[in-house]
Amino acid sequence: MSSPVLSLVLAFLGSVLPAFLFHFDGRRWPLVGLSGLAGWGPYLVGMAWGWGPAPSLFAGACAVAVWSELVGRFAKTPAPAVLVGGIFPLVPGLTAFQALEALLGHQTALAGQRGSEALAAALAVALGVLTVSGAARMLVPPAKRRSVH
Repeated sequence: MSSPVLSLVLAFLGSVLPAFLFHFDGRRWPLVGLSGLAGWGPYLVGMAWGWGPAPSLFAGACAVAVWSELVGRFAKTPAPAVLVGGIFPLVPGLTAFQALEALLGHQTALAGQRGSEALAAALAVALGVLTVSGAARMLVPPAKRRSVH
């Protein structure tokens, strides 16, 4: 991406389209799109500061998880639905594809390098989501549920 603005627009769209595909409530699509922005912004900042892909993805995943927990709490929207759309732009799909392509081309050194990059990126995203979501479950008391009776 040559332009950070274009990159952010594509992150927004990359988050909204899965919400459309998964039949998520159309009134909530902007919230899902903003979750993509919430994740892609810290990723871009981390990369600009020289953090590298894995720490930048960790920061982005933490931001997406915080946003989804806030939306879940205040907009009465399921946090996992917003979370799934928001992490789509952060998924290391291209790196995993390059690893498999190199493996099929018998370039084992390149396959190992790309595979380890994809694994580190995926683990960073998972750890970021797990850290924030787990902390939110421990620190924020659950909402009172009404009895059916």
